[in-house]
Amino acid sequence: MTLLTTALLTMSAAAQTTFEKDGNIFFTDATGQTKQLTSSGKDAAPTLSPDKKYVTFIRTLDGPKIWTGRDDAYPQEIWIISSDGRGARRLVASPTKPGQESSLASFSNPQFAFDGRSVFFMTNCAAVSNCIYNVDVTTGRVKPLGGGNMLDVIHEGNCRGCLIVIKHKYFLAGGSYDWYWLLTSNGMEIDPIVDYSENAETELQRFKAETCQFRAPRDCRPHAVRSRHK
Repeated sequence: MTLLTTALLTMSAAAQTTFEKDGNIFFTDATGQTKQLTSSGKDAAPTLSPDKKYVTFIRTLDGPKIWTGRDDAYPQEIWIISSDGRGARRLVASPTKPGQESSLASFSNPQFAFDGRSVFFMTNCAAVSNCIYNVDVTTGRVKPLGGGNMLDVIHEGNCRGCLIVIKHKYFLAGGSYDWYWLLTSNGMEIDPIVDYSENAETELQRFKAETCQFRAPRDCRPHAVRSRHK
């Protein structure tokens, strides 16, 4: 295989993507062909699985709003569908009873775990913090992982499987602060990374490119470490 052929194959594989248009989900495969996956007109935030075989997305429903702990929101669902358009099924649904309060509502930022076996997502659950959840794509079991105002699932390097989130915490003497933290996939705190600031993005990229290359892979596995920070 020539270098040119290898480069072309790499570019072709990298072209696979998913996107939303007019409330519907689309998938572009490695050949450049685009297929419409949904037609509800109510779908958004599509994300591809690591193997490019599945897409997860958020569907917003009509109906009475529910209280999330922060504001009123329309009921929503998280779905998964094969990238060939088959096998669409619902993974998570927020309550639909009028006036009901639930932290499992107002979904955002769905992301597949690095092994594709589950999906992480956030909800508006409190005034100063979102909540992070994980849903198993096979069983539909939903597990709360605690608070966090940003979610990034790491898919490469020795930190693969870990999460980067923004944690809102309080000083013992009063006041609060926000830091980026590295968590295991079950929400346990491993280490703080950098404070929430205008330079944070650069530091996060450096962390993933450099620090994660020297971290023992076992640190990011569920239940492999005990929280050292409160």
